[in-house]
Amino acid sequence: MNDAIRITRAVTKKPKPKDSELGFGMIFTDHMFVADFQEEKGWYDPRVEPYGPLSLDPATAVLHYAQAVFDGLKAFRGQDSKVRLFRPQKHIERMNSSAKRMCIPPLDPDLALRSLVTLVGLERDWVPSSVGTALYVRPTIIASEPFLGVRPHELSSFPRIFARDYSEMSPAARERLEHEFKEPNRRLAALLGRDLPW
Repeated sequence: MNDAIRITRAVTKKPKPKDSELGFGMIFTDHMFVADFQEEKGWYDPRVEPYGPLSLDPATAVLHYAQAVFDGLKAFRGQDSKVRLFRPQKHIERMNSSAKRMCIPPLDPDLALRSLVTLVGLERDWVPSSVGTALYVRPTIIASEPFLGVRPHELSSFPRIFARDYSEMSPAARERLEHEFKEPNRRLAALLGRDLPW
């Protein structure tokens, strides 16, 4: 697909938090990427638009049959202040592999990569610069067809959103996670008969 990506810029920009105030999945950027799919058209109308709610029919297949896939990758700011994506081609391969298993139309790899580059370029000021921080990209493909019944869907949407991410955990959060996962991991290791790599 070689359709140009249409860009509608947000009129009102959100305040950007300091890197020290970031938390995972709580702060979202000003824009999102969306493309639609129809069986006869394929993926079409690629666009960047202001971040906002999606409008879904109450009978939308994803709400009833959970026909959706998602993946994530990060954009980092290097010491030279340049923004870099971490393995975007592998990200697209994972999305399409998941889509195939869910009978969801695969993304056009060129469109998916162009959407990443376009959106990260537009939101580059949102990429934090502190060590351990990143702009987390969360693409999702959902069955957007209003249909009740089990079959591969004919309509899809591809919304891609960004969240500011602070990957370093506070000592309290790390302690809570270790406590919550230590015992289940011990049981799993005993069941498998070997130590786990994490």
